[in-house]
Amino acid sequence: MTNAWPVSDRPGGPDRLMASLALRPLVKRETLGTRTRGVMDRIERWVPGRRTVAREIPELGLTYLLPTHSLLGRLIRRYGMYEEHIINWIVSRQDALAGGVFVDVGANIGWYTALFAKLAGKSGRVFAFEPDPTNFAVLADMLRRNVLAADLHQAAVGEAAGEGVLNLGHSGNPGSHTMLPGQYSEGKVAVPIVSLDTTVLPALDAARPIDLLKMALEGYELAAMKGAPLLLARTRNVVVEFSPALMRSAGIVPGELITLLVDQGFSIRRFRFDQPPTAIAPEALLGVDAPEQCDLLFSRDA
Repeated sequence: MTNAWPVSDRPGGPDRLMASLALRPLVKRETLGTRTRGVMDRIERWVPGRRTVAREIPELGLTYLLPTHSLLGRLIRRYGMYEEHIINWIVSRQDALAGGVFVDVGANIGWYTALFAKLAGKSGRVFAFEPDPTNFAVLADMLRRNVLAADLHQAAVGEAAGEGVLNLGHSGNPGSHTMLPGQYSEGKVAVPIVSLDTTVLPALDAARPIDLLKMALEGYELAAMKGAPLLLARTRNVVVEFSPALMRSAGIVPGELITLLVDQGFSIRRFRFDQPPTAIAPEALLGVDAPEQCDLLFSRDA
């Protein structure tokens, strides 16, 4: 675990950060700037070596470090946003979430982690988990640049502590790495596995709720959720990338993930672009017309 920046060392103090918290929703626009950055991205993809570029996101008051070889990095650099339907839901709840506890599982380069750390401020906590060494290094550097604190864990999250193998997906899309066996892989990395119940909960007061758990693990979410029954019982909102096609390819029954969360007392809503998350029945996520992948919100305040 690495603490990206101790709270007590923040220049100006965390109260200054919370006082200036005024997040604005992201709106995608195709402009000359976005087209120019798109051309630059295509050129840089052919330049040998890996680099990061800084991109300010004024709506969030954050500056991100974006790998030029990464699909996620290129999208954020060009448009100034990614998964804006989820980000804007978070922004709409910034007053309720300020000072809260956040858990980011599958943190990648920190698109969500930085926002969570800004929302957490002095009185909150952020726990972020990313097993890929390259992604993890960018994540840690980006938090330092923004003078934000988080408890960073260079580890995968699963049902129990141990060791595992991370399958490295397409080199141009580090977000496609997965712990699922039998998937497309351009390499493998041995990584530690931790459980949320034994890693996050000991660091919190017994009565402290988790305001938001975000999880995107390319089909490995069920194993991670199975290792977090106590944490889920204290969690108010769960945002999860649901990938039934990937799960089935690895012999996992997607309905088990839905049932596990519904049995914890959560209601289900589906995120859609350009509109608030809407209620959806479990069977609509599992039938023949179900999406191969979608973003879901499980909450206790629907």
